[in-house]
Amino acid sequence: MDNSMRKTINRIISLMVIFSFLLGNVGWYQYHQMYEQPFTVATGMFLSMQLFTVNTSFHEVHLPLPLEIARFLSPLSLATAILGVFFALFRSAYVNAIIRFRYKNHFVFYGFNTIALELINSLLKSKGEKIVVILPANSEPIDFDLNKNRVKFIEAGKHLGDSINQAQIKKAKMVLLLSDDDTQNMQFVSALTKVPFREPKSVMVRLNRQEHVSLFNDFGLKGGGLTLHVFSIHQKCAAYVVDGFAPDTFSPVDPDDPQVSTLIVGFSEASMHLLTEAVQMYHFANLKKPRFILSDHQIREKYSAWKMNFPMIEKAADIHLMELNDLLGDDNQMDFKKVSCIFVCGDSDSLTSTLALRVRQVAFNQTKKNGQPPVIAVHWQMSQVSELVPGFYDALEGAGIKLADFRKYINRTHLIDDQQTYDTLARYINAYYEESWMGRKLSQQEIDEKWQSLPDRLKESNRLPARHLPYKLRIAGLEIVDSSHPGDGVNLEDLPEELFRLFARIEKNRWNAEKYIQGFVPGEYQSDKELEKKLKIVLKVHPALKPWDEI
Repeated sequence: MDNSMRKTINRIISLMVIFSFLLGNVGWYQYHQMYEQPFTVATGMFLSMQLFTVNTSFHEVHLPLPLEIARFLSPLSLATAILGVFFALFRSAYVNAIIRFRYKNHFVFYGFNTIALELINSLLKSKGEKIVVILPANSEPIDFDLNKNRVKFIEAGKHLGDSINQAQIKKAKMVLLLSDDDTQNMQFVSALTKVPFREPKSVMVRLNRQEHVSLFNDFGLKGGGLTLHVFSIHQKCAAYVVDGFAPDTFSPVDPDDPQVSTLIVGFSEASMHLLTEAVQMYHFANLKKPRFILSDHQIREKYSAWKMNFPMIEKAADIHLMELNDLLGDDNQMDFKKVSCIFVCGDSDSLTSTLALRVRQVAFNQTKKNGQPPVIAVHWQMSQVSELVPGFYDALEGAGIKLADFRKYINRTHLIDDQQTYDTLARYINAYYEESWMGRKLSQQEIDEKWQSLPDRLKESNRLPARHLPYKLRIAGLEIVDSSHPGDGVNLEDLPEELFRLFARIEKNRWNAEKYIQGFVPGEYQSDKELEKKLKIVLKVHPALKPWDEI
């Protein structure tokens, strides 16, 4: 029996009790009237309560119909409630025993919503995976159809420590905190830090508000041996869209090429994530700042309000603003021939599709090419509009528009496996940095220990160059593939020295952009290294935040 069914039954029992009590009052009133006995409200309430607990049989006495019904319904509702309590206790003990003795290397979810359901269904496609779902207090039920043998539900108690023990998190392979409430997720992380794990525990923390993500990365909670991955679901999906539809995937960017320009139509919540991700990632062989044109109604007011969260963004990218009417009007002011790619991301998925078709129409009238520049319609609300409208995919494809649906990225491959791959790469990126300072090679144990000792903000800072690695490899005509790939591998040490210098300059530009997005400002090296460290961590003043030529 799922959580929503239990809540429905509890409501029915509650209504039965109330109905029996009220009906008993009416019946007792009629009974006293029938036998001309005095009656008060207090008398009716007292006698009605007795219907639930004492023998209410009457010998050779005619009773009013409401009282007859109430004296049958009252003990029935009481018995049902008692059985419900015993059943709940038995079920809870049974589920706890199953989890304790049969679950190991499982996934633990905190929160159950559409995102969790999509990810759970993806995990269940892998044979043998088991899942424990902890339901936060007062969580709203959703419809679902899951394999009950491999998915167990428990309700969060007053103390999260009890839920952590019930879910056997010490034996779990990963914890995913996906509730819709940022505070609840952060409280769960705080509870996890008090658990003495023998090995580092991988924990994915979903936070909806970007400022919460930033604060968590900057001042992450310590203790408990946790490897935290803090993200907003829209930011995570936007990162995949930015990487999957990067300008250099459509046409190579050579060292002599002009500035790469990206047009973003619509300044929705998802558009904001697309912009911050692209500013950090779109650094190519031409070594020029990326250029972004933002277009929407009242774009200047919207951008100005949003920029308060990223005051240094224009140090990392050239930002240009254009009213939507000026972009899509008959006398449009955009030179589409100079645009590398176009992301369309309106306030709703339906509006996104409409805008994408209009953008393609205007661009075609100017370029006379249906596929140039590439137009990507970003469906970020997971509304299933693309599946509900017949012929939708064919219409977009015929217009030369690519669809990026955020639902595509809510699965094991993108949210779990890829994150582990990036962590592996990031671990060795950090090891290379440590080795350059120590002047010697690190053992595997030292590499793992160095990585685990890093603050969360520095782990995240190592994951970004790992994510940018495919961009750099594309310059050399290379790509990362699975070890089972039949082709011959390439020894990176055999690449030309000048290519490594180019990679270094690209990475410096990317690192600068990362720091600017995080709100860092340039500073000076300090003779007092403790002061310099505090300036970096607390005030975000970094002495290395300068162009390549000034290093």
